[in-house]
Amino acid sequence: PARRSLDLMEGTGEQQKEAYALLGPREVSLYEYPDFLWRYTKSIYLMAMCLGQDGDLEEKRKLIFEAVEWGKAAIKYDENNSEAHKWYAIIVGSRGEYLGVREKIIDGHTFKQHIDRAAILAPNDHTIRHLLGRFCYEVAELTWWERKMASALFAEVPEATMEEARDHFMAAEELKPDGWKENRQFLAKSYIQLREYNAALYWLDRAAELPVKNPDDRQAQLEIDELLKQYQCYR
Repeated sequence: PARRSLDLMEGTGEQQKEAYALLGPREVSLYEYPDFLWRYTKSIYLMAMCLGQDGDLEEKRKLIFEAVEWGKAAIKYDENNSEAHKWYAIIVGSRGEYLGVREKIIDGHTFKQHIDRAAILAPNDHTIRHLLGRFCYEVAELTWWERKMASALFAEVPEATMEEARDHFMAAEELKPDGWKENRQFLAKSYIQLREYNAALYWLDRAAELPVKNPDDRQAQLEIDELLKQYQCYR
């Protein structure tokens, strides 16, 4: 089931739901295997995204918080597993939707710790480079008040620029030349923040031309369509 579940998780929303069902009813003995645990964490996250698209927001919230615990377990059993660190970072980042500013900043610190570890373990993983870009993008967008709160929580406040975010997204594109919609969406958004609108439109067009295969793609496409309308005047 492990290989089949990974294939399904890269497919449509219905296939992602099938992967979740396939991994769920396992023997308790498997719960100590990190490769099972990170796969299960990933499948719960994808199922949560599917339910969110279907309008079941409460079940989405429950699954995200459940996935955090599975992600912790994956790292507990293998500190050197890049996928475990990556998916724990992803699910911690997703939990921010349900937290206050203080808790989101703490989770952002946790996210960075684990995505940095994942990057050391798997330097050529395009998803990790994308996530590093997302972190830089979010940090570059922090308000003065959010930075002040972060400085009260941590000795070292993270610093990042929109140029760094753009460079990470570009590196992710180079590592996966056939591209994926969400990375091109954020590459375009970073160019918008840098006021390089021609480059932004180029990447929005390239994002829009990719097929919508899953709930993440659908969500990305909604914003891509809005941005294309908003910045069409710069053509």
